Amino acid sequence: GGYAGIKNMRFRILDTPILWTPIMIFPLKTKRQSGLLPLSQGVWNTDYKFMIPFFWAISDWADMTFTPGFIFGNHGPRFLWEGRYQLTPGSSGRVGFSYQMDQTATVTPSIVMHRWHVDFQGRQELPLGFDSRIRILELSDNVYPNSGYGDVPGDREPVATSDASIWSGPFDYLSGYATVRRS
Repeated sequence: GGYAGIKNMRFRILDTPILWTPIMIFPLKTKRQSGLLPLSQGVWNTDYKFMIPFFWAISDWADMTFTPGFIFGNHGPRFLWEGRYQLTPGSSGRVGFSYQMDQTATVTPSIVMHRWHVDFQGRQELPLGFDSRIRILELSDNVYPNSGYGDVPGDREPVATSDASIWSGPFDYLSGYATVRRS
């Protein structure tokens, strides 16, 4: 498997040209590889959003996605990063980070200018049939989840939670649990 290419591609809806590109290349390989992903663009609230994701296949069990971009209008530069790993079928994790230089902070005092979120979710197989799970969610401010960026799990929820648990047995009954809630 190599690559397939299309030259002078036009995308039309009802004979109306919508998109033109001089060349597009598609991989026919089944093995993961690093490279640019399709760009993300569109209207976000009333502003235009433009993001360019890059996928890095670090190994067969780990990868990362870096996504720089810009939200035109009143928001500004934006950056997303996500890393994933899977050591075994039962041991895996994901960490996500986003940063938004929110220029609406100069107009709305309750919004901080440098907004960010970090979200880590991990699962680890333990001896004797136990399984541990952890989720840590940290935010720059309490208004961030309600901003509509869409990158925070539980978007639009009144609280952000971080929790850890230990599970055991074939029925996944709860044997230990801790949680932290912030409002």
